[in-house]
Amino acid sequence: MAKIFYVVEKADDYISAHFFKTEKEALTYGIAEFPDFDMFDEPMEDDENGVWLHGDSIDFKKGILFSFEEGESHVQSMDEDEAREYSDDLGGDGATIFFDKFTKGMYGYLGNGADGKGRKWDWDGMRFNESLVTEKFNFSKKEVEKAANLIASAISQADKVKAKVHDLEYDKGRGAGFEISIDGEKYDGGSYVVRDNGDVVNAAIGNSHPNAVYNTIGNKDIADVFINMEKYESLKEQSDDALILIQQALKGMKNMKANIKGDTVIISNKAKDEFTYSLNDGGDVQEFIDELEESVRTENATTSRKKVLMFEEFVLEGDCKCGGNCTCTTTTTNEANADGTISDDEDDDMENFFADVEFQVDELCTYIKRETEKIGGPFRSPGYEAQGIKLVKATFKKHKIKI
Repeated sequence: MAKIFYVVEKADDYISAHFFKTEKEALTYGIAEFPDFDMFDEPMEDDENGVWLHGDSIDFKKGILFSFEEGESHVQSMDEDEAREYSDDLGGDGATIFFDKFTKGMYGYLGNGADGKGRKWDWDGMRFNESLVTEKFNFSKKEVEKAANLIASAISQADKVKAKVHDLEYDKGRGAGFEISIDGEKYDGGSYVVRDNGDVVNAAIGNSHPNAVYNTIGNKDIADVFINMEKYESLKEQSDDALILIQQALKGMKNMKANIKGDTVIISNKAKDEFTYSLNDGGDVQEFIDELEESVRTENATTSRKKVLMFEEFVLEGDCKCGGNCTCTTTTTNEANADGTISDDEDDDMENFFADVEFQVDELCTYIKRETEKIGGPFRSPGYEAQGIKLVKATFKKHKIKI
């Protein structure tokens, strides 16, 4: 019985599952997608892009079947005969991918067709499609071991530690991967995948740096590894620091929504303005934060001016018993324009009003979907959502607003 960990990502038009040997690897992958991601927790939803992420584990003996049916994903332990029978019975009501063993970098994708790494076959709703090994990966196990040991030696010398290669997996014609321990602590030195072109990538760096190439098959110069290590680890440290600064700044800002997609931080305000910061570029993060703060100040100033205008421009001194700038009903001056409007900026004000309404309703819809899914899960949430919408309609009716 073997145990592996996986992270499932679901969107409107696809679903995918990435598999890992350790919980730490799976958690690292999930956090790279969602900073607050936690294994075994409720699905983490990305409202901006309409996807959610969920992490779990599975014990299996002879195979794993990844399936999508009736709007839900399933990861099940199953031998191949059972998996074929299950898929055949499913017919056109779903699609499946079967893995007969775990391989480094294994994943499955079901959307417009089926794809993945390490799969033996897939079922597209009509037929079984056997996965053919293309023999693109033409490196020997010995070549992989040499490249791995060179990285371990570089870590040992650079950090004054004892780094060793362990859990090396080699699948002829398909790929290879390995871990590096530091002073006996497994995985602390990184998790590595060897690509078809010979690049050895440190997958533990995360999705924000998907091209963290530490070494290349055939390279014998440890100085090259030193350069790569310093480059990518410095970039990761800078991006981590930048992300922390941005998150801290956002705590003091209202009406700002943050989203992280890959290596980019995307932030939007009520006016639907969008601000983006690439964690890979190493740009001035303080300038980015200053830009966000200026946006908030401008928005607040606009809101404050609207409130002042109601008293200073529309109720004039001498026109009411208390001297003006008040809310009494003794005003005698008619400030209306010839067309009956009050404000010269009525069109702009209404445009801002519509934007505010759209923002507030969008926030409410997102809240209803997120909370009902959290409370009732995929099966009971539609009913709870319907009750929530019914309550919204009743509230509108109470305030005599027709919808």
